[in-house]
Amino acid sequence: MPPLPSTRAAFLFVLAAAIFPVAVHAQSWGGPSGYNDLVAELGGPPQTDYALREYINAADSSWRYRRGTSEPSSPVDEWRKPGFIEDASWFTGQTPIGYGDGDDNTILSDMRNAYSTLYLRRTFNVSTGNLPARLRLRVYVDDGAIVWINGAEVARLFVTDGFKPFNAVAANHEATWLDVLLENPSDFLIEGENILAIHAINQNRNSSDFSIDAQLQSDALAVTQVEAAAGTNFLPQASPQANPTAGLNFSGADIFLGKTFRLQSINSNLTYGTSSHARNVGNRFYSSNSLSPKTSNIDNYFVGNWIGTNSLLTGSAVEPRTEVNILQNHSWIIGGHAVDATIEQIDNDIRTYREIIRRADFAMDRDGFLACVGLNSSANTTVPPVLASSYNALSVGLTSGGHSRGGTISAIGTGSGAVEYDGIGRTKPEIVANDSATSYSTAQVSSAATLLLGVANSRGMSNAFRPEVMKAILMAGATKQEFSGWIRTTSQPIDRIYGAGEMNVQNSYHILVGGKVSPGENAGHYGWDKGALSANGTAVYNLNLSRDNGEMSVMLNWNRNIIAAPWINGGAYQESVADMSLTLHRIDNGVPILLDSSDSNTDNLEHLYLRGLAAGNYTLTVTTDIASDYALAWRSEPGRMPGITMSEDGKQFSFHDLIAGKQFTLQKSTDLINWEAHHIFTPTTTSESFNDATGPDGQRVFFRLAWDPVN
Repeated sequence: MPPLPSTRAAFLFVLAAAIFPVAVHAQSWGGPSGYNDLVAELGGPPQTDYALREYINAADSSWRYRRGTSEPSSPVDEWRKPGFIEDASWFTGQTPIGYGDGDDNTILSDMRNAYSTLYLRRTFNVSTGNLPARLRLRVYVDDGAIVWINGAEVARLFVTDGFKPFNAVAANHEATWLDVLLENPSDFLIEGENILAIHAINQNRNSSDFSIDAQLQSDALAVTQVEAAAGTNFLPQASPQANPTAGLNFSGADIFLGKTFRLQSINSNLTYGTSSHARNVGNRFYSSNSLSPKTSNIDNYFVGNWIGTNSLLTGSAVEPRTEVNILQNHSWIIGGHAVDATIEQIDNDIRTYREIIRRADFAMDRDGFLACVGLNSSANTTVPPVLASSYNALSVGLTSGGHSRGGTISAIGTGSGAVEYDGIGRTKPEIVANDSATSYSTAQVSSAATLLLGVANSRGMSNAFRPEVMKAILMAGATKQEFSGWIRTTSQPIDRIYGAGEMNVQNSYHILVGGKVSPGENAGHYGWDKGALSANGTAVYNLNLSRDNGEMSVMLNWNRNIIAAPWINGGAYQESVADMSLTLHRIDNGVPILLDSSDSNTDNLEHLYLRGLAAGNYTLTVTTDIASDYALAWRSEPGRMPGITMSEDGKQFSFHDLIAGKQFTLQKSTDLINWEAHHIFTPTTTSESFNDATGPDGQRVFFRLAWDPVN
């Protein structure tokens, strides 16, 4: 994982010395990740969908429009809905529609000083079985607009809340294309004919210009690769132009054949050749050798520009730019301060690091993308402040344990300007993968997430695109068998070295296709939900587990919500981080019996892990102190319950289907009421024997095997 230097270098240079090994041969990632097992199970790779679908194009000639000289319908909202019958006051035109700036195809020469609004309608079709998982609405507007799809409001741009009459006015805004990401389109789309309606509103009746256009599409699922520079190069494949411009598209070759790279960063301190680090990351992330070989569109950033002018806009007074891609990979770190830094310089660094994390968390929550971020490839280092200290990203370590550890760090400045990092002590990493460096394990997790998002897209599972949902699905799918010392407690949800465990695509696929389940519904062995709770709210999920379970994993995630900041609305910084809890009860004869709980007061996640859980009815309960969205994911894998056989003389015991590393107790009783420990053992394999030389000595004695399924 290549580190970046102090922020005083303005993020334009990186250290030339790398602290990660460079892969010198191809590596198979299918085995440790569970991908090969999934392909064998399905008889081939899972079905995915990464295609672009355009519903309404820019400069479309089929718009119906009506001048805002009166209300267009009665009731006043009828015109926004399907089935509305247009009268002779509606015309057909090509967008942009407007006047004044020479950028319109349909000119409203009579608008100025006559009317301030325009009504527009455009039908579009969604084919049967192809409801998109995400939509992107692009609006070209001067000055404001309200947008509906099938009568449901989906965007409001530079217009205050509430109903706006035909003579309304908007805030001043010069015409630019604006991106609006529409989550959960199944909430308002239907198969067949749909209607997009716009009430476009000018600043005032005598404004010098006005314009409106719109585009609606389901984007091709694209990803973002943010890289530090190796020397002066940062691309996985060299640019065909030595002096390119931002936005240059070029085609991949070799392991990147069929890929399209889009260069997003231009920097006078960089050249545009191949970085071996970026190539190795790309090989694991989206190449023909990766877990998501059908990923074909990649945006490439140099990290300094991504932090600054290209994306986060750190140090400015405005929000980060909109990210339309589904996932970002960050195989780089900022690990500390310059050796000769003064206390004042360190204070400034901390403030900048904290702003980067806050902006990144804000963008993830606002735009609905997952960021996979790496730790340092050294067990003797603390958790990097950037980006691994993020609340909303998924932090990645190594199966070997050779990565940063110790929880998110605290750093205090001086005097009245003292400043700390946010949320100290949160456990990192959250997941690990099997590779030679965290740069590469992070790319593997990004690839797995991209694969699962492609599956979700093919099934119209729009809620699965929320970053907290995919994070929960990946973490609930992680395995622990690789780690003899893996442990969690009620107050420490995941292991301090290995997080939720090693990524397993097969397990996470089962969770995803198990489907979304709402509270109160009956659920099975696999499932997930994206839910929302009000303050002091509770959600209960009913699990009907029809078979004995060798392993059960449950993950609850929620995002930090950044409400205000100088760069959002000019106000003081304000955030909202819920304190949630997660409990599991077994229902016996209608009575709930608590089996396990997770209630950290530090982390924005909770986790339950049990082995040797009998079939039956269970409930998962989520609680929160403040209003918050959340994601819940679970899986319970089939498995035989541990058991015993005994010789006729009661002196020889054989134990089968044991769980290695878990403590078992052979209990005995003479009355089936009072039980006492007879033999306590911790097996290293799934079977073990015990010779009781004394035996029952003619007494009538009963034996049973007991264990705690938790962990």
